[in-house]
Amino acid sequence: MTTREEVEAALVIHHQWRTAEGVPTELLNLEVVRPWELTDEDKDTLATWRASAPQRLSLAGEDLSALNLSGLDFRMVDLSGANLASADLRNSNLSHADLRGANLEGVRLSSTSVDESTRLQGIHVDASCGCLTSARTLLNALHGDTVSAQMKGLVDAINTASTP
Repeated sequence: MTTREEVEAALVIHHQWRTAEGVPTELLNLEVVRPWELTDEDKDTLATWRASAPQRLSLAGEDLSALNLSGLDFRMVDLSGANLASADLRNSNLSHADLRGANLEGVRLSSTSVDESTRLQGIHVDASCGCLTSARTLLNALHGDTVSAQMKGLVDAINTASTP
């Protein structure tokens, strides 16, 4: 996927999967408990639903770099190994998303929902991580000490500036 519109369209189907929208729950339960009570129409309904059932969205390994993805709902989306370098994810929801091994260099995360449910192991960031707020958001989600990190950053900056 290379455009915001393509990602948005895929997220609609993902949302249907995530919320179980349109799932014929009663028929599925009947199929398990009392399958002999299913009518031919019920069986056709189940077959039609299964043929086009919504699925979890996987954007694993996708190149989404520099895309404006602000305000989108990525809850439970697989973004592992995705290239999100310089992407704008402000005001997005990344709760329960899988970002393991994703490239987040220069990503913008201001007001983005990133929490302990977001998988962040092995992410790649650099000093251009969008802004201080984005870096703080990631460090908080990883349960890091933001005060110590800021102090270390200031000390490093002072040492760099004082080197002739």
